[in-house]
Amino acid sequence: MSTIRDRLTRLLERRGYAITDAVDEALDDFVSALADRRALEAADDELDDEDAGDSEAEERTRTIACPHCGERIAIAIDLSGEDQDDIQDCEVCCSPIRITYTVEDGKLTSFSAESS
Repeated sequence: MSTIRDRLTRLLERRGYAITDAVDEALDDFVSALADRRALEAADDELDDEDAGDSEAEERTRTIACPHCGERIAIAIDLSGEDQDDIQDCEVCCSPIRITYTVEDGKLTSFSAESS
């Protein structure tokens, strides 16, 4: 993903945009969202390929940027259970993060991570 970010940075610079802290943050957020979407699509593809009769608990991870410190951390997602609304501490800064997600038919249908 850093290649995409590097290309976007070069494109913006060629167009005359100053790469300020705000632009850097926006690029990080965009690349993070793109990575999260790709991970979600890959997880959905994997679930589609699995046998319907498989009763093993499914757990996946999703990488997010901590809403407090911005560091990338992995969040475990249980696709075999119900919807979740939980508070987890950032592994880096120890600040609380509210994690909510919805699971339907073993597929992740919504996900959010916000400061708590």
